[in-house]
Amino acid sequence: MPKIKYVDKTFQPDTLALIKRCNAIIAEYAAQGFVLTLRQLYYQLVSRDVIRNRQSEYKRLGSIVSDARLAGLIDWNSIEDRTRDLRKQPEWDNPAEIVDEKDALVGVIEGVCNELGVPHFSCRGYTSQSEMWVAGQRLRGYVRKKQIPVIFHFGDHDPSGRDMTRDITDRLELFMGGLEVKRLALNMDQVEQYNPPLESGENNRLALPGLHRGVWRRKLGARRTRAGGDCRADPRSGHGPNRDRRMGRAPGRGRARPARARLDRE
Repeated sequence: MPKIKYVDKTFQPDTLALIKRCNAIIAEYAAQGFVLTLRQLYYQLVSRDVIRNRQSEYKRLGSIVSDARLAGLIDWNSIEDRTRDLRKQPEWDNPAEIVDEKDALVGVIEGVCNELGVPHFSCRGYTSQSEMWVAGQRLRGYVRKKQIPVIFHFGDHDPSGRDMTRDITDRLELFMGGLEVKRLALNMDQVEQYNPPLESGENNRLALPGLHRGVWRRKLGARRTRAGGDCRADPRSGHGPNRDRRMGRAPGRGRARPARARLDRE
């Protein structure tokens, strides 16, 4: 199982101790044939009184595990994401994949994707570190076969939705050397052409990077424009919460929360 180092990172002694505990728990379950999610690892640490049962601790653990994997201290195959599955395998000589921001879009694009033989998956916000690494290895396999893969991204036209396209591009550059990522929707020209339904947002406003708030209000009004697993504590007992609650958006005037805080929810 691979421990692959992508970046140099320095950890405090207490963080290194926590990483060591994580690896011990991972090894314990791997010996029994289980692969944990981040949520399951978190509840194992809570049940062993290593960390407290707080949302802030879960987010902190996600950041530490993400950094440790990037630094080559935790096996990339030891944590899996069961909430984001690639639907269908590619049928083209130069394969394309569709990445959409939310599950609500799956029903919109699935029929066309199946007809054309194009795989797709919903990343549910910022794609997890687990799924992004798996995607990088899959896409790198195409490149080794002299194929030229491409990613098409569908996301909201708001700060975080637009930043997700950049995030996907940057992390694929890290994990497999990079490839073409095309943002197909939702873009400003499409908003102006099709005038999609508007959804009330934070503070009754729509924030767009590069556009003055007043200009945007005059164009579309004061609302945001939107594009249309079971994580258990112990896989042996089946006890634990059924679903993660959403992290929510960070406060601010139209600025996206840093992607780092959401890299590896699973």
